[in-house]
Amino acid sequence: MKSSFKKRAEETIADIKKKFDDSSDDKVTKEAGEYVVSELARESLLSQMSYLHIPLAELLGMKISGNPGFDFHSQNNTTNTVIFGEAKYNSRQSAYATAISQVSKFIEDGKDVKQLADLRDFCTSEALTRANDGFKGFAIAFSAKSTASDSLIDSVIKHQDFLKLLPFEEIVIVAVNI
Repeated sequence: MKSSFKKRAEETIADIKKKFDDSSDDKVTKEAGEYVVSELARESLLSQMSYLHIPLAELLGMKISGNPGFDFHSQNNTTNTVIFGEAKYNSRQSAYATAISQVSKFIEDGKDVKQLADLRDFCTSEALTRANDGFKGFAIAFSAKSTASDSLIDSVIKHQDFLKLLPFEEIVIVAVNI
């Protein structure tokens, strides 16, 4: 039975990889791309910045699919700052503008505050209190396509919705080449 599941998984993975390589724009590729961007961004917060491990929102039942809230979360253990992360995938171009705009919209809609209750088993009470009081951070994760880093950074920091994030405690930007 195990070999049957393994064989199916290998075929599915090969198909999704081919779709990524071909820059396919179908629904399955978009959803898989967003999962990949979310997980790689979350993993980079853990491995590169030693932030708190919190499973993806889908795995916590906070999100099925679509966009009811942030895709991933973490906590800066040094400053006790909750990090709300949003990931976007685009098969044809860098998805930074969509990701930044989505974070800004989620803040306006109060989705960060709404998700605090779901994080109580993961984050410290101090971090949750700070987030509720407005001391929080955001991670903007997106697929990137052959754009020079300097050009990408310049575009991100000039985006009007990025400027709205500057008053917050922390902003983490993660570009994922797929």
